[in-house]
Amino acid sequence: MKSVEIIIDGIKKIVPKRITILKIAQDVGIEIPTLCYHSAIEPYGACRLCIVEIERNGRKRYVTACNFPVEDEIKIETNNENVVKIRKLILELLIAKVGYKGKVKEYAEKYEVEPRFGIGNDDCILCGLCVNVCKEIIGVSAISFSQRGIERKVSSPFEKEPTNCIGCGACSFVCPVDAIKVEDIKNERIIKKINAKLELEKCKICQKPFIPKKLIEYIKNKLGANVLLDIFLICNECKGKNYVDKLLPFSLTGGKK
Repeated sequence: MKSVEIIIDGIKKIVPKRITILKIAQDVGIEIPTLCYHSAIEPYGACRLCIVEIERNGRKRYVTACNFPVEDEIKIETNNENVVKIRKLILELLIAKVGYKGKVKEYAEKYEVEPRFGIGNDDCILCGLCVNVCKEIIGVSAISFSQRGIERKVSSPFEKEPTNCIGCGACSFVCPVDAIKVEDIKNERIIKKINAKLELEKCKICQKPFIPKKLIEYIKNKLGANVLLDIFLICNECKGKNYVDKLLPFSLTGGKK
């Protein structure tokens, strides 16, 4: 594999060609803020918060670290005055859209942002993580972008109840501003953001509804066998209790049977 020498925040490093600036920074312990990045998903570059300054042949420009591939010798500044100013402006615009939510609040406090454009109350920053995790990792595309321009939003396809949603909650897990809520109400899992309602299967031990039946079918199809299925039919509370019940007699006897 071909390599190239770069300088990042004064640190010289030889790196493989096509590696992203964000991965280089992570390798040397430099923190670059991100909102739309997840290591398991193809970089999208939507939030722009990971912006850095690069210099090549005496010319400077600003690029997103998460999806910029290094091709030749460059100098990278990840936290100089200009970069910080741009990040603070991006955070101001995000605050004007969604207010102080999730990681936006965390970074706003870190960069001591004083909003000039008001404080919004939308729930979504359109980072695309939920859309991409559902498509790339789960493989069902039950959530997507709709509309254009200022009307652009995240919803289910055609804003109808998604028949292919399995209720796994991956979209909620990766959301940086907690815009997607997953609630288990009686016998249903409800994901209001995408109009999803899924029937829950009961725990084999306590009979409490806890896992969507569609998710069980998804797991069965992925595993290709039923041998491990019982593990997924027991809720976490009962798993923990079952573990303690098995461990306690063993510990009381000093590890002797």
